[in-house]
Amino acid sequence: MTRKITFLAAVLIFSLSSAFAQFGGPFSVSSLLEENGGAYMLSVTYSVDKPKAYFYKDMLGVDAPDGVELILINKPKGKLKYDQFLEKEVETFGHPVTYAYEVRGAVQLPLAISVRYQGCDDELCYRPMSEDFKLQPGVTPVAPVVTDDSESVSESGAELIDEFTVVNTAAGYLTKEQFVGFLDESESGAVSGNLVTETFEKSGLLAVVLLVILAGLGLNLTPCVLPMIPVNIAIIGAGTEGGSRARGFALGGTYGLGISLAYGILGLLFVLGGKPFGSLNSNPGFNIGVGLVFLMMSLAMFGVFNIDLTRYQGNVGSGGGKGSFGTAFVLGAISALLAGACVAPMLFSTLLFALDIYTKGNPVGLLLPFLLGVGMALPWPFAGAGLSFLPKAGKWMEHVKHGFGVIIIFAAIYYIGLGVKLIIDQSPSSKAEVAAVAGQKEGWLNSLDEALEQSKAEGKPVFIDFWASWCKNCLKMEKTTFKEGEVINRLYPYIKVKYDATDQSDPKVKAVLGRYVEVGLPTYVVLEHAK
Repeated sequence: MTRKITFLAAVLIFSLSSAFAQFGGPFSVSSLLEENGGAYMLSVTYSVDKPKAYFYKDMLGVDAPDGVELILINKPKGKLKYDQFLEKEVETFGHPVTYAYEVRGAVQLPLAISVRYQGCDDELCYRPMSEDFKLQPGVTPVAPVVTDDSESVSESGAELIDEFTVVNTAAGYLTKEQFVGFLDESESGAVSGNLVTETFEKSGLLAVVLLVILAGLGLNLTPCVLPMIPVNIAIIGAGTEGGSRARGFALGGTYGLGISLAYGILGLLFVLGGKPFGSLNSNPGFNIGVGLVFLMMSLAMFGVFNIDLTRYQGNVGSGGGKGSFGTAFVLGAISALLAGACVAPMLFSTLLFALDIYTKGNPVGLLLPFLLGVGMALPWPFAGAGLSFLPKAGKWMEHVKHGFGVIIIFAAIYYIGLGVKLIIDQSPSSKAEVAAVAGQKEGWLNSLDEALEQSKAEGKPVFIDFWASWCKNCLKMEKTTFKEGEVINRLYPYIKVKYDATDQSDPKVKAVLGRYVEVGLPTYVVLEHAK
């Protein structure tokens, strides 16, 4: 019993550490085999690296070789989630979870196991996957073999499928505009990646980075910072006391570097420390709670109450070391961490926003607090050089402070709105949605082979909608985008087929998905016959 308890403690540490090490897709798996006095213990950790993604508990499993028995030691409890299609609650995991086993029987090293799993998120439902491990005691394999058990397309339609080429693909829920854009790409040949992802990565994220830097720069114009710049410059021995503009510039730059690195390190600790809780972003209460925190921060900006940490600064910087680069750096870092009433709300808001972006799979979130510091640091080298470009203090600074308050209010509205939307989305809906998709719709085929034959005969391109009854966004597409008049008209020249991928244990379904579906459902594919 003592040995089992010790092993479970080790498993807990292992699972926590693995939660910080996963930077792949939405799901990943790791395993560890331990030996103690001839007895073997196995741990398997399933990790979720994206908010709103989750495993189905009954789809998790480990297969061992013949003659080897795995005895489950712990019994992790998942979160109950109502499944509208099964009409019952099922257990899911939206966070890293570790299963521990005692290994019995004729164990031959390396121990070969196969780990099975399946999960979904708010955009896609991923097909069942498995990862094969060959384990030695105390050694964690780095690159397991990932398979989806897909077979080659081998039935009557195999040769016909080979006559078609893929023109374009997309995945996830698409609005009318995004879907029409996908068809435009398909018809023009200007094919790119997933429209939603590309738009965010190329435009949204760059805009966020620039806005954070500008926000940091703007914080220097608030009444808690601007009047103190000449004072702090004098304390570090720069400005008129710096001896030369070059030395003053360097001292001011060092002070600014202290600000940037302090915010950067604080951001790393906060974001990486908060990553295991990223799955809470799919919880309505959590999002509403974050929105309320933003609302409180905005009230602080409007002076309803003050969050001022500078009172803890005491007499730091009043002693010796004036003119020292080390002193300038330390004072810059201290002044950053002991944020004033105008800075603290914006800093806290940036940390929360960075955590949200990072847990959505964007590592740039780690840099946002550092970039806020870079923005704040920009004027300091020039102020240290004695350049008098900074505006004079006045009542206008209060307007700048209130402007930041308005920005934070919009963030509060976003998160509270997201929480309300999640409450609405999680309410059970009618099973008639499934029937609407599964039934034969006018102008749509259910057989891929029939669609390919018709396309070859008529010379029309093929549009395939891969869907499943358990795919929430497949049903959402049916209720919204596919009902839009413009979408219906744009699809008219295509041979349209709805491919039902609900039963992914069917060898033919596996084969087709392995050929065309790279990520999950819904997936849309445009094919053309190679004439």
